[in-house]
Amino acid sequence: MADIQSLKQALSVSPDNLPIVLMLGQAYLEEFHFEEARAAFEKALQLEAGIRLPELSSLRFLSWKENHRRRSCGLSSSSVNIPGMPLR
Repeated sequence: MADIQSLKQALSVSPDNLPIVLMLGQAYLEEFHFEEARAAFEKALQLEAGIRLPELSSLRFLSWKENHRRRSCGLSSSSVNIPGMPLR
């Protein structure tokens, strides 16, 4: 597993480095930091609009998890809009 601090430091030098952003998202997932992982994967989508990698499954799961949590608390859902990839 990649060290989160090392990845964040690498991004401070190269903030638009897509592989590092994806590795950071995965590192956050492995540490159960779901909101940070979601933010990293959303940044990856902004960097590469045509991305079609397994990390999208993680983003879809995090969006579903957040929507499920919000509904169970009586809040309205908020989903991430991924062009061409509807969330169910």
